Amino acid sequence: MRIGIIFFGLPRSTAVTMSSIERHIFDALAEHEIFVESCFAYQQSVSNPRSGESSPLADENHQFFRSFPDRFLTPEELLDQPLHEALLSHGDSWDDGGASLKNLMLQLKCLKLASSRCRANKCDAYVFVRPDLLIENAIPIDEFLVQSRDVNSLMIPAWQWWGGANDRFAVALPAAAELDSSFLEPEPETE
Repeated sequence: MRIGIIFFGLPRSTAVTMSSIERHIFDALAEHEIFVESCFAYQQSVSNPRSGESSPLADENHQFFRSFPDRFLTPEELLDQPLHEALLSHGDSWDDGGASLKNLMLQLKCLKLASSRCRANKCDAYVFVRPDLLIENAIPIDEFLVQSRDVNSLMIPAWQWWGGANDRFAVALPAAAELDSSFLEPEPETE
């Protein structure tokens, strides 16, 4: 089976998280043909007034991903500024001057770019994973793949208090992968 592994978001804390990702994703899928794609906003620091996060982003966080060419883009290259302003005109839900909305838009753009490259491999399934995810338990990816008969199938583990609806991890069959990576697509103009 052909499996696409798609990394997106910010590569931070990878000194802590990558060994768990290697063990619970790469090692668990070793019998499959694996394709890896990633896309990141290259930032030297992380700043989020809402969460209080403000720290440098150590260069070693990018190390694992450097073997994949052209996967780091600047936030200016990624951000659709007119769309950011248009969305912000409807209100600033996080009340932080649009910073959280900007971070979300950067993450979703990275997800979209990495996904479109990975889908060119015509994989049978896709694993979406943020590199700052610490995976503590085995994930039944192979069981999901064997049992899923519908191309719209999506597996999101029931992690954390919201029961799985997260922005860090999902396993999707092709049709669901298309939807999972198409957030913030502009709607066609209507009269």
